[in-house]
Amino acid sequence: MAEEEEGKALPWPDGAEKVEDPTTVEFLMCGNKSKPIMKFELDRLNELVEVNGESMPAIQGGTTAAAAVALPAGPTGQNRWFDASWGYWKYNNTVLKNPLGTDGIPQGNDGMLYWNGTALTWKISKMQELRTTPVTGVVAEGNTDATSGDAVFKAIKNVEDGKKEIIINNWVDGYYYTTGAPNTGNNYSMQRTPLFDLKKGQKLLFGVNTYNTAGSAAIANIYDAAGVFKQNLYPQSGNLNQFFEKVYTATEDCKIGLVDYTLGNIGVRYVKIQYIEDLSLASLNTRTNGLTVDVDVAFEGAKVLDPEQHIPFNLTSYYLTTGAVSGTTYGHKRTDKFLLRKSQILNYGVNLYTAVGSVANLNIYTLEGLFISTVLRPTTATVGTFKEGTYIATQDVLVGMSDYADGNYGTAYATIEESEPINYNKGLYYLLQKDLETDDKFQKMNPSDFEASNIFQRGLAKVNLSATKKYGIIVSGQSNTEGRVPIAQLPSYILNNDNTVPNVMMWNDQTKAFAPFKYGVNTGAGAPGEASTLNLYAYDSIASYLLAQNKNRTIYLVKRAVGGTAIDPSGTNGGGYWTPYTEDITQGRKLVEEFKTKILNAIAANPDLEIKAVLWHQGEGDSTATARVKYYQNFKNVISYIRGIVGNPKLPFIFGTISPLSAQYTAEVHQAQVEISQEDKFVYLIDMSDGTLLDSYHFDATSTQNLGQRMFDVLKNIL
Repeated sequence: MAEEEEGKALPWPDGAEKVEDPTTVEFLMCGNKSKPIMKFELDRLNELVEVNGESMPAIQGGTTAAAAVALPAGPTGQNRWFDASWGYWKYNNTVLKNPLGTDGIPQGNDGMLYWNGTALTWKISKMQELRTTPVTGVVAEGNTDATSGDAVFKAIKNVEDGKKEIIINNWVDGYYYTTGAPNTGNNYSMQRTPLFDLKKGQKLLFGVNTYNTAGSAAIANIYDAAGVFKQNLYPQSGNLNQFFEKVYTATEDCKIGLVDYTLGNIGVRYVKIQYIEDLSLASLNTRTNGLTVDVDVAFEGAKVLDPEQHIPFNLTSYYLTTGAVSGTTYGHKRTDKFLLRKSQILNYGVNLYTAVGSVANLNIYTLEGLFISTVLRPTTATVGTFKEGTYIATQDVLVGMSDYADGNYGTAYATIEESEPINYNKGLYYLLQKDLETDDKFQKMNPSDFEASNIFQRGLAKVNLSATKKYGIIVSGQSNTEGRVPIAQLPSYILNNDNTVPNVMMWNDQTKAFAPFKYGVNTGAGAPGEASTLNLYAYDSIASYLLAQNKNRTIYLVKRAVGGTAIDPSGTNGGGYWTPYTEDITQGRKLVEEFKTKILNAIAANPDLEIKAVLWHQGEGDSTATARVKYYQNFKNVISYIRGIVGNPKLPFIFGTISPLSAQYTAEVHQAQVEISQEDKFVYLIDMSDGTLLDSYHFDATSTQNLGQRMFDVLKNIL
């Protein structure tokens, strides 16, 4: 019997209880071969197990060896490591080598960085090439093998069927000047394309050889649909002796002229136009197929969040207000120039120098490194202090920051918040949110919605909101929004004795703070950085006052309005335009960008502010023959852009129609407004066909009050 038991595994004791609280455990069971089971005290566990290293969050490397990111020292006696994508790092001012003996981890590879706590050094401990070729899997039902992104893309039949390509291969002797005129000779061995059509939304892809001497020749010019020169896109000067490749997407119907230096022989010239057939847009009518509409959507939608980035102040000297780097130090440290994408948020804290001078603490540059402006510098009020703040990029830029390190008023930092790369996935989200609605009022989408989805992306900005929210309403439009009725005709119950609207705050972008809505002092319609002191009232005072009383809470308004302004640049010239295609505005203010700036300034200063709705009145400025026929798409684009600013594709948009008595009333604008309100459940039309006027264009006191009352009637039911 004893022989049978020998060598037999002992079963776990019957009835043993599961450990619920590890802190109550005093012993572990252990032992040696051929010896009885023993117990081992937990407080002696370090005698059995030694922990001398751990992984850490990845530190993103620089894009070149010259821009290598400096690594901090790790702890003495302990090891650290992190998995890294491609990039370049340095320690003690020496760029780290990979196992092959070259700098960093080149693009197309990943690896591991290791801190040796004994040798007190960093090294790239391993590197491996990323897979770039397809494996055996195919995109087919039942196939579970791995495949490539390219194979997945090609399997999206709707895109492949809808995507069309036109090859341009017609060249003649000569070139175009940057002024638009053609040169028909062949003295410089250059050839040009005859002007060819590029439709709005179509994508031009081209590669040409550039000339070897600076001059007045163009690489690419753009002309209007009739062939009249508009602008030079790319000149030969500044782009010499190279194979020049670009992608250009047309924002309107136009013509293009390209130039190639035939003796350059650096690359094989090509010109092609890509576009999506209108028939493929029918897929927007189903939520599933909506994902396969556009090539850029398919690719860009796969991007992931960028991790929070910490930018080191590891270089001596400082940036000047001219954009240059100073040759002296004066106790300063600076960052290298770093990338900040459109709508990314930079949080910073820096020590300011003890005197006002040429020191710049925050400069922005183009992606090519050309100086744009200084955002932060010492002033007489801030010298010798620690300055903290936030900067939101309105376009892709490079940023350079300086810190007066000897000041030691605080610890300098520069951090880019975790953020989503700009892509059309957000615009697609706008479409899908619309398509999810099943209300009869919300009909199937049409091709104009695809353009509107891209405009939603143009407006998109990252917004952080706290749990306790203030009621924010944004107000915009032209003169009937700005205000044209004397406040003497405002109902007496609306105003306090000091001409303020009770329980309503208006954003003042000059002081960067909310202040009481007060006529003659703070009425909010002005441009970014300006005060607005108009003594005439509009519908917003009525609607906001009634809403404040109804909800028993303070209402916060952000407003931008300019009389006589159109959406389309072919409309009346009131000093600016509302089109989100701001590149089409050659004269006057870009009003949607100004409105966006004010909204983002208000949110940055008040993270507990939530934009609940939009109040709008506009359209008279688009009464011209060329503008009114485009109002349907233009108005839809403005709605999408404003919704994009706050990242809410369902943001309620409440607007009033134009009185038929107005000298600028047109049936086309009115019909466009009606159609959009019928298509979109979250657009609310206020019928002002009974509107009476104080002159040829503007609502009188009765109609202004009626519009405000009717807007409130909508607000109280949806908020």
